[in-house]
Amino acid sequence: MRLALMKFVTKKALRVAVLTALVAVTAAWVLSYFSYGLVGREAYSGIGTELMTVRGQLVFWRYNAYRDQGPPPQSWALGSFAPTSRMGQRLQEEYNFSEAPHFWQRAGLLIIYSDSSFGPGTLNLLISIPYVLLVTLLLLLYYGLRWAAKHEVSERLNRPSQVPETTSGLAPRSGGSS
Repeated sequence: MRLALMKFVTKKALRVAVLTALVAVTAAWVLSYFSYGLVGREAYSGIGTELMTVRGQLVFWRYNAYRDQGPPPQSWALGSFAPTSRMGQRLQEEYNFSEAPHFWQRAGLLIIYSDSSFGPGTLNLLISIPYVLLVTLLLLLYYGLRWAAKHEVSERLNRPSQVPETTSGLAPRSGGSS
């Protein structure tokens, strides 16, 4: 009984976590049209990692020119830019994939990896995922978990009883022969 309760609580907690992530991602998606958020760790001298929200896209960007030597100290940054600001307009231009060659790239699903785009020993990685894809995947996961939980309960209720039947209403005898 205790194990069944733990499984139920764990599955319920997983559904709640997925639903919480769904609400957070949806809110970030809506906000990405009014303010471009940025979280980064940078040294502004050849190394940087950024996570940005730009017009319905979640963008991860990593650049490292110090692969052959130790990088300089880096600091964390958190910021947000209005779409009408100079930086907001620059981000719109940099992460506008509307003229990309493939449909999924124009939709914002893009992965670019280059090992030497800015000279030998550099790394450049860009991953862009449209929020609509993230929300769709989280919705599918949430409803899949709900379906699995409902299916498991109905299967348990329809399962035949494991208790042996008796004709007299008494518990069956154990052991010996009669």
